[in-house]
Amino acid sequence: MQKKIKPISLLCSIMIHLFLLLFLFKERAAPEKIQQSIRFSVNIAVEKLNQPQLIKELKIKDTKIAQKSLAVDNKSSIENKELNSKPLTPSVLPKLINSVEIKKLLKKYYPEDMRQNQEEGQVKLAITIESNGNVSKIKIIKSAGTSFDKAAIKVVQLMKFQPAMRDNQPMALKVSKTIHFHF
Repeated sequence: MQKKIKPISLLCSIMIHLFLLLFLFKERAAPEKIQQSIRFSVNIAVEKLNQPQLIKELKIKDTKIAQKSLAVDNKSSIENKELNSKPLTPSVLPKLINSVEIKKLLKKYYPEDMRQNQEEGQVKLAITIESNGNVSKIKIIKSAGTSFDKAAIKVVQLMKFQPAMRDNQPMALKVSKTIHFHF
């Protein structure tokens, strides 16, 4: 007589394994390790359902692979944490190289409705300056209203930097930048 499993137990088991997979993905585990962990998770779910024919096919091989994978993942997770605990600080900070052009763009992109009302604003942004000096990721930290925010993003997208340097190598760096709209 097969024992019945409650749907809530199966759901909990599946959720735990999904969290494990998300953790491996977040830790940037190799795709084959994630795939092995998926097999391991399926294996455990099959055990919960008490399906002997599937258990026999998957259990021996995939359990060993998953155990090895988890051991390697734990080791690489520790290595990642050690690397992440040492922030990479540049020896040379990025420098804006098209400041004259940016001053013109600030006037060009000044929101017309704000100009007519003689309103000023400051938008603070978090930006990533890539190793080639281009701006990539842009996030608004402090808004000055939709019109100013959109204009600030347009201006920042056109900024060109001499990239940050570390050990004589260009590096990407996340910085904050405030865009001032004033008369």
